[in-house]
Amino acid sequence: MARGRQIIGVIDSSQPDGKIPRNQWCWIQAAMAAVALEVLRDNPGPPPSCMDIGWFQGTTKLIACDNERSVLLYRAAITKIGEVYPGAQLEVIDVQDIPSRPWATAWVPETPSESNDILELLTRCNPNLPINDWKVIKAIRFREAAMEVIFQINQEAILYLSRCDGLLSYGFNKINMKYYATPYEALSDLEAFAAAVDPPTDDDEKEVTAGALSEESSSESDCEGSRHSL
Repeated sequence: MARGRQIIGVIDSSQPDGKIPRNQWCWIQAAMAAVALEVLRDNPGPPPSCMDIGWFQGTTKLIACDNERSVLLYRAAITKIGEVYPGAQLEVIDVQDIPSRPWATAWVPETPSESNDILELLTRCNPNLPINDWKVIKAIRFREAAMEVIFQINQEAILYLSRCDGLLSYGFNKINMKYYATPYEALSDLEAFAAAVDPPTDDDEKEVTAGALSEESSSESDCEGSRHSL
């Protein structure tokens, strides 16, 4: 991360997990553009320098700001725009306060590629691993006959993985699973942080499609639908 750059999150605090509907984000951007001049008039000085860097775990919009003033201006704009869609209570939060579930990454063989099969193999090979509510989120990188997979895990698994240093049995081999309890914790490993982020454009994204991991692009847009459709 560039020196002085800060990552902030935008959430809808009316929702238990803070989730903002993706199809409302373009309307939020439009509302912010509408108040930009007012915010700059109220706060004379350099303009903000901010960049959309994607969605954290599909719920929180991440924004990178180049300096503290940019954070303050962004926060002021979000406060001014109010209820952009019905019930919205938009709020800017610091990266350490982003709501999240623990996640982990591991390199595994490219087969099996079905999400359920990957989890079943982990369960059968590690019977004491608390995996009942895990999810395979996506494959983020491929090389030769292997793929790096991101998993949504649980707090119980963090304790288990810490005891075994992340070393798990997987078929006839061992895999090393790196785990992260919070997004703030992952900032020391930017690749791990990026693994939990869906980019603002999905051109290069590798998602779980129909239960399988593939390299196909997603067609989901941040600007689908009407202003008040959910």
